[in-house]
This record gives sequence, structure tokens and C-alpha cells, in this order.
Amino acid sequence: MSFAQIIGHERPIAVLKRAILSERIAPAYLFVGPPNVGKSRVAHEFAKAVNCTGHGPSVFGDEAEGDPASACDQCDSCRRIDRDSHPDVHLVRPQAKVQAAGDEEAKDMVIEGAMITTEQIGDLINQANLKASQARRKIFIVCSAESMNPASANRLLKTLEEPPGDTTLVLTTQNLSGLLPTIISRCQSLTFRPSPLKQAEEGICTLHPETDPAVLRSVVALSGGRIGWALRLLEHPQGLEL
Repeated sequence: MSFAQIIGHERPIAVLKRAILSERIAPAYLFVGPPNVGKSRVAHEFAKAVNCTGHGPSVFGDEAEGDPASACDQCDSCRRIDRDSHPDVHLVRPQAKVQAAGDEEAKDMVIEGAMITTEQIGDLINQANLKASQARRKIFIVCSAESMNPASANRLLKTLEEPPGDTTLVLTTQNLSGLLPTIISRCQSLTFRPSPLKQAEEGICTLHPETDPAVLRSVVALSGGRIGWALRLLEHPQGLEL
């Protein structure tokens, strides 16, 4: 997937593409919008586009094909980011230690009500202070940043105040009131809104052409234009039945 395949969010994507083309990428962005609207997906594609070796800034010119501000999806960097195996692109999300019966040790799981811990932010800071091993720019995506506990938020603030030169943090949130005002002020904020229902229906139809039109319309209506919510529901038919 590339920016062109994302449904909606034209304004924030345009801002990000201008930053890539001008090579004036901010040290920190704050993506603000309701849950499952597509904030993390755009952040993922942004990380790919910044570090793409097929259409990235290092190969701009008349000979470049396609959109030079989007990921090519074919180079090693794009593929590794898609597999979550790139050493310079990191995803941080709320987690909780859960130990199931029969397991020898607790495992990290993403569950409702979990928080981003001081340990997770400490790991982020350590990685941010290292030199990029392969990427043009290290990208850290912090999902649901409002779930940071106070200690985590204050640790992250110090990094935002003195960001490493080759690093960009992308924070996503659905609740600005849950973030420190000083964190908000250190980020370039971009607002994400649900897509118009017709646009959402047409876009999702291209991704799931086999879906019954009546079912697709129902899913889009239930989602209220939140593309991530709609796609997740289509991928889990039992949820749609419920």
C-alpha cells in the first residue's frame, strides 16, 4: 500500500508529502482523530515514504517514476517496514503483561485499558539516540499516546525538547486532553476525520470487490466513515453478524 491507496485524509497526507519533497520533515508530529480512522496507517506509510530507496528523496529527478513522495512498496526498506522488521522504524503501543495458564512467563498483549509504560519509552529513547543503521531517518510511531503514564510522558517530553537530528516521532491520539500541553506544543499537529460515506464506500469497494454491495453499505454506515473500523469488520465476518 502507498499514500495513493489510502482512503481519505487528503489534507494531512498532502502536508506529509510536502515535507518529504522539501526534505523538511518535522522532528515530531501529532496525529489527532477518532479511533480506527486511519492515523496509524498513514504513519506507517509515512515511515515507508521517508525511507524508500525506490522513490525516496535520494533518487528525485526526471528519471524517477511514480510519485516521489510515496513509497514504492518494492524496495528492501519498504518491504522490511511492512514486515515490522526494519531496525530503524519502531512501533510503540499500549501493552500489558498477561500470563495465560500453562505459559512459563507473561507476554505483552494489546488490551483495552493498557498503558504505555516507562520501560517502553525508555527503550524508545535509547533507540532514538543511536545512529540509524539503515534508514535515511529513524521513525518512531507511538500509538494512543494519551495512554502514557505521567512518568512516561515526562521522559518522552525531554526527547521532544532535544530531538536527535535524524529522528522523527509520530504520536497518535484520540484525546488531546490526555496529553501534556508541553508535548502537544512540541509537535506539528495534523487532524484526521472520518471519510464521507460515499468516498468510504467507493474506496473500500476497490479493496474488497467481492463483498456484497448491501453488506458493504451496511459496514460503511456502521463505521461512520472510519475506514480502519470498516476494514476490520469486513475481515471478521463473525463481528458483522453480531
